[in-house]
Amino acid sequence: MGGYQTRTTLFSGEDSKKEIKIDSKELKRKIMDKNKKRWSAEKVQAWYEKQSWSVGCNFIPSTAINQLEMWQEETFDPKTIDRELGWGADLGFNVMRVYLHDLAYEVDPNGFKKRVKRYLELADKHDIKTVLVIFDDCWNSSPVSGKQPSPEPHLHNSHWMESPGLTQLERLTEDDNLRHRLERYVKNILISFQTDARVLMWDLYNEPGGCMKESGHTELVGKRCLPLLQSVFDWAREISPSQPLTSGVFTHDFHKNTLGKVVGLQLKYSDVISFHNYGPPESMMRDIQRLKELTDRPLICTEYMSRGTGNR
Repeated sequence: MGGYQTRTTLFSGEDSKKEIKIDSKELKRKIMDKNKKRWSAEKVQAWYEKQSWSVGCNFIPSTAINQLEMWQEETFDPKTIDRELGWGADLGFNVMRVYLHDLAYEVDPNGFKKRVKRYLELADKHDIKTVLVIFDDCWNSSPVSGKQPSPEPHLHNSHWMESPGLTQLERLTEDDNLRHRLERYVKNILISFQTDARVLMWDLYNEPGGCMKESGHTELVGKRCLPLLQSVFDWAREISPSQPLTSGVFTHDFHKNTLGKVVGLQLKYSDVISFHNYGPPESMMRDIQRLKELTDRPLICTEYMSRGTGNR
């Protein structure tokens, strides 16, 4: 990103010879305020109409137990990624949703970005676009970089890792170093790929509060995840990427008369409204109808498929 000059000269009509001094911090603030604006409904609809019908899945290679094993240098596996993206293309998939991880970036920022770039090259080879996911509140809450645990047979997502993890969320508002670390991660990744046509959109925070809902600690949801949910949208708006922003609605709170704080923020700040549904077809249709009542923006279902609950 370019720097801001400490003095700017403006020319207008009879005053064209006058020099007007503008404080650089004030100029930057005005530019950032403009960039923070959510895409208009017209802009995002125009974007949506340019896209082909998107169909795909959440992607991780079969040789990785979680996001860290996918992205760390020692276990990054482009051969398997290439082969399995090819399988997806053979099925007619044209988009994949792929999770990043803040620790993979923190350990090796440049290497991490090179590997993301390599993944995008492989996906593009198969005419597949990608939804990149920044943060995630699901499953194991204390991620650690380095060698990852072995899979546990017959256990779904046995060692999937949250990002940044509940232990980090608990101290986010009081730990400036942590907050700056996560801000640096978000902005660096978005800056690196902000105009990359291979990135369909940015899913800034997967299922915020999901880990707490699953564990029964629903009273912690807003307190723990709302600060990061708000911040990641603010950080992303400062970069103002060419791709739209979203955070997937995953609870059924939006069917209530009063929206929950998390869902309310997601619907308020997302350019595209994305959602998850693992229920039978009639449940999916109810979600679509309710969301259409709440927003005039395009809807994209970014998680589905649970045969045991009739979602197929």
